[in-house]
Amino acid sequence: MERTGIRGDRGGDGYFLPLAQYWRSFDTGGPLDVDHQIGECAHPFLEILGNRHVKREHKRVVMRLTPFPLLKTLPNELLLDIFGYLDTHDLSRVSRTCWAFYNLSIKGMLRNLRWYPDGGSTNQSLIWKDRSPELDRLPSSLHIHGARTLSFESMLDRYRSFTSLKNLQLSGFDLSQSGEQLYSSFFEFPNLRRLSFMKCTLPPCPQEYAERFADLPLEELDMLFTSWEPSTNQGAHAPHLQHHHFHILQLGGHPPVPTAGPLGLPLAQWNILPLPMVNTHYQTMQSLQNLQNTFPNTPIPPPPPPPPPNNVINTNNIARRFGALNLTSAKGLRVLRLDWTDAVAMFLVDEGMMINPPSTANLHTLELRGLDESKTVGGSVHEYLMHTVRLLRGCTKLERLGMMPDVRLKRLPLEPGLNTLHTFRAPLETLKVFHISHSVRNIVGVNEISPLRLAYCLPASLPALQSIELRLSSWDVEVLHCAKQVFPTVRDFRVKYFGSAGPDAQTLMAFPYEFLPALPNLQILHMYSVGRGMDKLRDDNFAIMRIGKKLANLMEVRLQSHAVWRRSTVQDDDWCLRDEIGESVGWGGELVP
Repeated sequence: MERTGIRGDRGGDGYFLPLAQYWRSFDTGGPLDVDHQIGECAHPFLEILGNRHVKREHKRVVMRLTPFPLLKTLPNELLLDIFGYLDTHDLSRVSRTCWAFYNLSIKGMLRNLRWYPDGGSTNQSLIWKDRSPELDRLPSSLHIHGARTLSFESMLDRYRSFTSLKNLQLSGFDLSQSGEQLYSSFFEFPNLRRLSFMKCTLPPCPQEYAERFADLPLEELDMLFTSWEPSTNQGAHAPHLQHHHFHILQLGGHPPVPTAGPLGLPLAQWNILPLPMVNTHYQTMQSLQNLQNTFPNTPIPPPPPPPPPNNVINTNNIARRFGALNLTSAKGLRVLRLDWTDAVAMFLVDEGMMINPPSTANLHTLELRGLDESKTVGGSVHEYLMHTVRLLRGCTKLERLGMMPDVRLKRLPLEPGLNTLHTFRAPLETLKVFHISHSVRNIVGVNEISPLRLAYCLPASLPALQSIELRLSSWDVEVLHCAKQVFPTVRDFRVKYFGSAGPDAQTLMAFPYEFLPALPNLQILHMYSVGRGMDKLRDDNFAIMRIGKKLANLMEVRLQSHAVWRRSTVQDDDWCLRDEIGESVGWGGELVP
């Protein structure tokens, strides 16, 4: 699995779900980034030349590749002049070279596929038409985003041929009608390592598949924004009519002793009613009992079996409805992202999957969404919180714990025992709730917080803390004093500012004299404004702070979204401005070189 971060793994940030993808999935129904556009083109060499004066004789349907958009704007004469500087002056060799690069590009592109509906003029049904079977062994990652025009059943036969598939992500699908087809397809991929459901409606899972999920080679499982299709009680007992007439006509015997009279009144009140009304009811019941003698030769049907207890029916329905959660029982599961609602918590804990090894004993990354103690339905808040504690205590090797920004939790009845945790990403208000231990090395806040609340939320001491990322709503000198007291060992300090104006000159001038000497181990400092229409920190503020002369260990400073100052060695006092072009933004917004 690819990891991101500055100067190494930085606590394994790549294991968490990116916040941008989380909010896009929540707001629009799924990721909207299209990696590759698919269509028809001719010979790749003719595609580079622009196809202006060349007839299309190659009718083979291939992927459209546009790695060099600049070449398509150049005239053919200029391209031929460029090729004239080659030693061979042989366009056929150039063409073969283009085909070689094309084959490498097509293989690289087919390794990570994303299929989206309504792709303009793209005909999704012809993507794999007339393809050689060897291409089916190339895809290792497949992301299918569903909509009205793209059903899961129409894509099932196509992706079953991808024998080397390792990553399967389904988002925006209504899978309630797929049933056994969905769960049986998981066993056809011997190399499947990651399975992701993002905003999908999952169907009930048959028991025979739920028992086999432990044998899947899954290492990473995502079940976020999921909804569960109610289970139909197939093969259940016929409902019993609790009316006296039904028992008399079918069984030919006496009705059961009633516990209440007609109209729902108790017998004590029914007996004190006027006698004509009682006698009329008695005569009607007596005449219905005499009907059994009018058909002496008619066989009496056998009585129906007694209905099972209500708790058995509810247990079977719940087991089928939440049967997909048995995917968490995969023995090799390492990363789990889950909607932690009260219904899911009760099912997993009651089944024993989340408290007994090996279900959670091997987890090293856990990310929960919907952890809200105010939305418990059908159970008490204390039981929901106890289920959460049992889940965390069952993860004996947990290293990374993440909470989505929608967490609403004030307390836990017991300590979760997170002794092996070294990366914590959640709202900073939950630091004391989860009793974060002294072994935590990386903390990332996912919500905006004021400096006054920051001092209250942070623990008394975190001796092993190396990196922290804050999202502040205001910026002043109080943040610096708080950081000096709590983060003396921090090497990576990042502040994202969401206010209406950037830090003033007085705050910047306090850095070299009050702030930096208190953090002798600081190596990376990021402090910049985030959002549209906000004042960005200018590059000349770096000269005001004079960071290079005040702190010898500092290696990188970022003061605005497109300016990063770095120096090559500690002994070198010359700082250079590095442009971020070519760098990507990783999880949480941090830079990824």
